[in-house]
Amino acid sequence: MIFSSDDIRTLLLFFGTLFSLSAIIISLVSLYFTRLHWIQSNRPIIVAYIDVNEADDGGIFYNLVVSNIGNRPAVRIRLNYSPEQIKNIFEDGISTEHRLLNREFKIEQIENCFYPKSEIVLLENGEKLSTAFGATGRGAIQWLKSGSTIDISITYFDLDGRSFKSLLPLKVYPRQGFSGMTWGNKSS
Repeated sequence: MIFSSDDIRTLLLFFGTLFSLSAIIISLVSLYFTRLHWIQSNRPIIVAYIDVNEADDGGIFYNLVVSNIGNRPAVRIRLNYSPEQIKNIFEDGISTEHRLLNREFKIEQIENCFYPKSEIVLLENGEKLSTAFGATGRGAIQWLKSGSTIDISITYFDLDGRSFKSLLPLKVYPRQGFSGMTWGNKSS
């Protein structure tokens, strides 16, 4: 079978069109995945952790820190918790006549961090906010169990209205070391 020049031109035109359509489809798929990757990597990432405020005379005071480690601002940041779980981070038997040392008052102060009224309206990328989150140690100030953990969720939005949710644990411990023990620093 011998092909005429018109048949060859038609075949070349067909395969050229097929190749062009394939290239367009591959380009569109590549563009889709590039945009998807860009959206996933260029977004706010909100984390929360408990950090030491100061340690004095055997007592350790803690801050709850909320930080945006992503590369875009986050808005309407809410910390969510389980009321049953939060009671597990408190020492047993804390109850005195003094209002500021009362167990219920202390639980309420911690729960305030998780109420809707405590929503963080805007957290720029690289920004951290902190608030008091209790104490451990000796004496009347001890009220959190050292080493206790609660699971929280963080919900937030980016500036384009996309919503995100992170699940993470909060652990009550000094963050100088991951096992709770560090070598003391000598001052020269």
